[in-house]
Amino acid sequence: MAAAARGGSKDLEFRHAVGPGIGHIRLWAPSPLFMQAGDGLRLRREDPSGALPGMVDELCEWREAQPAPERQAAESGAGWQTAPELWREYMREDIPRLFGTSFSPGNWNSGIVRLGADLVLLTTLKKANMTAGNHYDDGFLSASRMQWQSQTRTRRDSRIGRMLKGAEPGSRVHLFVRNGKLRSGRAAPFLYCGRPVFEGWEGETPITVTWRLPEDVPPHLRPALGIGTAV
Repeated sequence: MAAAARGGSKDLEFRHAVGPGIGHIRLWAPSPLFMQAGDGLRLRREDPSGALPGMVDELCEWREAQPAPERQAAESGAGWQTAPELWREYMREDIPRLFGTSFSPGNWNSGIVRLGADLVLLTTLKKANMTAGNHYDDGFLSASRMQWQSQTRTRRDSRIGRMLKGAEPGSRVHLFVRNGKLRSGRAAPFLYCGRPVFEGWEGETPITVTWRLPEDVPPHLRPALGIGTAV
């Protein structure tokens, strides 16, 4: 496999030829760091230092220099993350594969996505740049608690309402949060805040829910989420 930079720093591409390099494409393609680009991969984010091509070349050369049985065993057993990791950021397009499905704008450009027993909440705190959903009142009450507001059509006695409350057997709520729609002029990623615990709710269509997070938000992430240093 070869790594080649074309044009801007984001245009780093990884292309494979016939042979062992195909395994690397297969392993790295599901990574949130890359996107498919023809017969290779392209970085989703910029590499301002320009150091990555050389590092990838060195890694590929090292891997392909390993004995074939060891390399094949590693590639056949390796995989990518299949569940969200607490306090890790994900682009919207990368979240569906964490739940074993694929991205479609019709489903995933929404703030609530139901996937069987999983309810995925995609919450943007500052809604100034959003064309829809800018009336919802979402925000952190402290490093361990958050107020979240449902869509206007959601009722307490609906299936989604029961899932929010934890009254639907086997249901799981997953909370992804970002401060604003954009970061440096581009779509901002969502921070995975885990599976929150229902504390209470108020109102109807919409419902205002109070969540308790599974862990306190780490101090270094709090300013970006509007959480004061004293909470």
